[in-house]
Amino acid sequence: MILTAAGLVAIENIKAGDKVIATNPETFEVAEKTVLETYVRETTELLHLAINGEVIKTTFEHPFYVKDVGFVEAGKLQVGDKLVDSKGKVLVVEEQKLEITDEPVKVYNFKVDDFHTYHVGKKGILVHNADYNQNGI
Repeated sequence: MILTAAGLVAIENIKAGDKVIATNPETFEVAEKTVLETYVRETTELLHLAINGEVIKTTFEHPFYVKDVGFVEAGKLQVGDKLVDSKGKVLVVEEQKLEITDEPVKVYNFKVDDFHTYHVGKKGILVHNADYNQNGI
């Protein structure tokens, strides 16, 4: 689920032109920003992160914002790492589990104008967007 001005929206329903809540990771200014592009790909590896009682399914390489550190790939997060929400509140990584799926599953991402960030889950966890065209992923 992605935090938008209208509330939470499933990531697969986000499209170019939509407005999401984004945070400038340098100033922590929060604003609505436009989705420029969306991406769909397949993977057989999903990471389940328990963060303040909420489980987020993500890809191993997706960057999450760690307080006082910066963006860290989900697979490199450690139990006890402090993430932040859209209000700057600290959220703690409680557990991580890798799931290998029998069949490839679709995963979704998008590129956000200006701040290049968005917020995931009911807790509004700050993550970086992706630009798969640029990164070649």
